[in-house]
Parts: sequence; C-alpha cells; structure tokens
Amino acid sequence: MFTNHILVFFSENLVIVDKGIQQTVNLIEKITKNDQKTAYIFTSDHGMTDKGSHGSGHPSETETPFVAWGAGIKYWKNIGKKQHQNKTVMISQTSVPRFDMNQADVTPLISALLSLAVPKNNCGILPRQYLNASMNYITRQAWKNAEQLYQQYYFWKQKFSKKQFQWSFTNTEKKFESIIENLRQKTLAAADFHSNEMETKLDSYIQTTLEAIEYYQTYFKYELFTAFSLSMLGWILIVIGHVMNIQSKEITRAFKFKTLLILCAIYGYNFLQNNPLHVTVFFMLPVLLWTPVFANFKKYSIVINRKTVVQTVLFVGCIELCVISFFERKVLSVLLIIVIIFYSNQLIRCPVKGGRSIALATFCSNSVLAIFPLFHVVEKDSNNPILLILGVLCWAYINFKISRKFIVNNLVCHLQTLICILHLINMLYSIYQVEKGGNVHIFNKVLSWIFLGTSSCLPLITETLITNRLASIVINFSGIYVMLSLSYEPLFLMFFCMSLVTWIHAEQHIYNDQKEVSKLSFINNICSNKAVDFEDFRRSLIFVIYMLMAFFGTGNMATVSSFDPNWVRFFISTFSPFTMMILVVLKMLIPIFILVCTLKSLQIITQVKSQTLFLIILVICDIMSLNFFYLVKNKGSWLDIGTSISHFVIMQCTTIFLTFLYGCVKFVTEVSLVSNNGFLLPFSNKMNKEK
Repeated sequence: MFTNHILVFFSENLVIVDKGIQQTVNLIEKITKNDQKTAYIFTSDHGMTDKGSHGSGHPSETETPFVAWGAGIKYWKNIGKKQHQNKTVMISQTSVPRFDMNQADVTPLISALLSLAVPKNNCGILPRQYLNASMNYITRQAWKNAEQLYQQYYFWKQKFSKKQFQWSFTNTEKKFESIIENLRQKTLAAADFHSNEMETKLDSYIQTTLEAIEYYQTYFKYELFTAFSLSMLGWILIVIGHVMNIQSKEITRAFKFKTLLILCAIYGYNFLQNNPLHVTVFFMLPVLLWTPVFANFKKYSIVINRKTVVQTVLFVGCIELCVISFFERKVLSVLLIIVIIFYSNQLIRCPVKGGRSIALATFCSNSVLAIFPLFHVVEKDSNNPILLILGVLCWAYINFKISRKFIVNNLVCHLQTLICILHLINMLYSIYQVEKGGNVHIFNKVLSWIFLGTSSCLPLITETLITNRLASIVINFSGIYVMLSLSYEPLFLMFFCMSLVTWIHAEQHIYNDQKEVSKLSFINNICSNKAVDFEDFRRSLIFVIYMLMAFFGTGNMATVSSFDPNWVRFFISTFSPFTMMILVVLKMLIPIFILVCTLKSLQIITQVKSQTLFLIILVICDIMSLNFFYLVKNKGSWLDIGTSISHFVIMQCTTIFLTFLYGCVKFVTEVSLVSNNGFLLPFSNKMNKEK
C-alpha cells in the first residue's frame, strides 16, 4: 500500500493506509492464532515534506520512517530523555530511543529475524540495537553479515586480479587485502561471541570490507570519466567542424591505418587485462571521435586566433552560468542582465533607424523579466488570487489590443475578441468560486475545456505572416497557460513574450535586414548559404538562456516533480493522474513552444537553416551535460540522487525534444485554413518548402 505524494485533497490516503495496516495485522494474528512469532516492519522508499514533495535535501524532509514490532524486535518501555543518550521519538505517547539506519540495513535485519543467510548482494549492516535476542545470537548474526560482505569483497578482488600485467595493481588494492585479512583473522581468533571486544572488531571488519567493495565497484571510475570527457569533447569539435564547414569529407588511408593500430593496441591491452567489454569500448571511443578532428587539424587551427579565443571563453563562461542556474535560479537574472548590456550596446550603435527605441524596449522587458527568478517558486499552497486576477486582466487587455492590431481578418478578430471576453468571465467566476471555498462548477469546467480546444485551433485561421501568426499563437496559448496558473505565472508569461518580441526586432536591426518583420512569412524560403559566424552561436546561446527562463522562471526541479493539483482545478477536481500529467506538461511546454516559434522567426530573418541552429544548440547542451556528468551523485537522499541524474538526462534529451517541438511549430506556423494575402495555401502542391 502507498499514500502517493500527499496532495491537498487526497490526504485521506493516509487514513486508508492506517486502516489497511490495522486490517493486515489483525488478519495475520487471526491466522497465526496470536502465537507471538510474527515480526512486522513498516517503512517507505523516501521521506517527504509536509506539502508532499521530495523535499530540499534536509534530513527532516528526506529521512525515511522505519517502525518494527513483534517477535524478535526489542520492546522499549517509556523512558525519559535524560535516561538515554540517543534521540527519542514518541510512539503512542511512549518515549522510545531512536536508532538511525540506512535503508540497505533492512536486508540483514530481516535475515536475522528469520534466521536465514544474508543475500549475497547485500551491502547493509545489521542494526543490532533492534533485535530482542541473546548477545550470542546477535553477535553470530553480525558475524554472518560480515562474512557475507567478505565473500562479496573476495568476488570483486578475484575478478580484478586476473591481470596479465601485475604492475597495474595499485597500493590501494594491496592495502585493503592486508587490512581485511588481518581483521578477519583477529575476529576469528576472538571466539567469545559475548564480549564487547568481538563487537568492536566486527564493526571495524565490516566497515573496511564495505570500503573495499565500493572501491572495486568504482574500479574504473576515473579512467571512464576521462574517456567519457574526451569522447564528449571530440564529439563537440566534430559538430562545430560540421557547422563551420571546416572538415574534409575523406580521411586519408594512412591516417585510418594509424587509427586502426591504436584501436588494436587498446583492445589487446584490455583483453590481456581481462577488462569488461563495455570498459574496452569506452576506452576506444575517444580514438574514433578524435580521428576526424586530428585529420583536419590544420583547418581547425586556421580559425583559431585571439578573437576566437576571447569569444570562446565568453561563450563557455555563459554556458557555465547556465549550469549554475539549475541550482540557483537567481543566476538567470545575471544572464538576462548580460543580454540587456549586449543588446543595448549593439542597438545604440546600430545605423538602422529605430535602434534606440528597440534598445529601450529590450531593456525594459528583460529588466522586469529578470525580477521573476528572485521570487519564491510557485509550488504547493502558492495560491495568490490577487496576482492571478491581475495577470488575467492584463492578459485580456493585451489580447484585445493585439487582436485589433495584428489580426487583419475582421471575422477572426471579432471571434478572437468574443472568446477572450467569455474566457475572462469564466476565469474570474471560477476564481471567485474557489476563493469562496467551493469547487469549480461543472459548467465552468466544460467551458474551460472548450476554450482549451478553440485556443489551440484559432492560430490556424490567421495569416502566416510572422507578426500575425505569432501574435495569434501568443494570445491563444497564453489563455491556456492562464487557466493552469495559481499566482504570478500569467504576469511572468506576459513579460516573457514581450522579451521575445523585442528579441526578434533587436536581431532584425543587428542583422541590418531592410525588410520589415511584418512583411515576412513563416512559409518564406531560406535560400541563403551564408557562412556560420559567432553571431549564430550567440543567438543559440540566448535561445538556451530564454529556454531556462521558461523552465525555471516560476519553478524549479522540485516543483516539477511535485506539482500542485490546484493547477488543474479549472478542468478537473477528481484524482486523474493521466489527465493531470497531460495538463501540467502542457503548462510547462507553452512558454517553450512560444520560444521555438520565436526561433523560427529569427531563422527566417537571419536566413540560417534550422539544422545549423539545432547543431549549435546541441553543442551548448553537450557542454552543459559534461558539467552535469561530473555532478551526478550515487549517495545521499533520493532527492539529491534523482535531481543530479535528472539534470544530466534533461540536457542529453533537450535537442531531441526541441527537434520534435520544432516539427509541431512548423505545423502551427505554416498551416493556414484561410487565404493568405498573396501567399499560397500550405496545402497546395506548389507551396514553397524550406531547403
């Protein structure tokens, strides 16, 4: 049985679990006729906060409860705090000593209670203080635990001792072998299982054996770290070479032969050392990835100069700040300030008319946006109706203004305005119902689902001009986002979209494109074959900064893993995991979707192929992944371990995810169900396609 991540209106799960435990115990006692030979262990997989999340890593939020009672378990009478030096805990108004243990220690405890052999892969230590048995029995069980760990250590030692070259044995291996054998002999010599000396020797024996097991389990740790890092760097250089067109198509036969000799040498050495196959593959991978780099070394060296080095240092420095932003959201504010400084400097010096006004707009929008990472994240119990209503009203006003200015078709404009008014009324009344302590009426929920569907389709009946279609996407998708908000999220999205609009105009001025953005269409051809320069890397980096802002602007990793069901209160009020998951993911994707639409707009303005932009984004994500690889943890709380792995996996999958999202963006931006002011319908066979 489980309680799930306890939510506001699902706390009755705790009561259900309590009743389930009581019924289970009563049933077992009835079957065994109360023979007092049954032991019960109650625990969980990880600790939680009071709000139902995994917690921030603090012991009070991540420790796991462990309660045991019944046969073989020591029964503690009520004691005062002064009577016991350990921590105490109140159970049924009885103060009992608290003994902390690792989760892995449950395995030898169960083995001792059942008087069975400890499983061979166990890495836990028997918590002797829980057992209600004779000193002789407890010590013998601890000895079995120690011997099981010794056999595991011996297996690992034998596995790595089958080496052809004995000089590769490290001092650490010899040291462990000497110490463990010495401790084992001393423990065997102490035949008295009743003495405290035996317990002390067992403790030293077990701890040293566990250290040796961990050493062998991470035997190739530093070698594999080095091989993986070299492989990643080689891959990054290959991608950069492909983007900048500095790699030749063919590698000379002589160079291939040298590479083959090196690979054979690496394989032969690892074969003689009896190393695992996957380790051998990892050692060979850097050679394969660095071969095209060294084969084109002269071409790479041509582009290396003082300016390139400075640009690379600045580029990598900003990427490192992006890495830090995963742990400290406030760093995103610093990155936005850097963006403001850059664009202000570029636009003021820009010869194109209107540069100063764009610089001012960029400064204002990004300055306000930089404030949001300084706020508390929107998590459970973050409901703020005042900020939410303010955001709804601002969204409705901007919706009305944008519709009048950018949607040319009168019918579509009036339809958009009508939906906006109905949407506003529905939102305000639903908020009123919730704040009165009631649930959202079924009629309002039906309207919310209708608005979600219509908002998703309305952009398809507008022109494919960049300004028109992008405006329609922003106002309609923002409406969906507003319905899934609790606090200041609508205000965040409003300034986020403003920053993206100023970004488009700023890049258009810097690129010095004479065409007006309002005259460009999403279905325009990209026929330029211009060389990739640092400006393309800079745009891709700014895209990643805005992507992190879209993801962390109102939350963090913890808020993603433990969302508030109130986010979906305007759609459902009963527990429906699949539907809730879809709606929550939709809320997370909307800012990123609008951002990718902006990237497609910039792609048309700057005449850069989408493949080039995504390869540069891949380089940025790989550099960040390399950082997160070294930060992955295998010890600590579930939150610490899970978060560190999530960071690495997220950055590894980002480019794949963005590629899929870009395909959705192409559909939403290029498909039009109405005539298109001089542009062919996308369904026509004569439609221009991007090359």
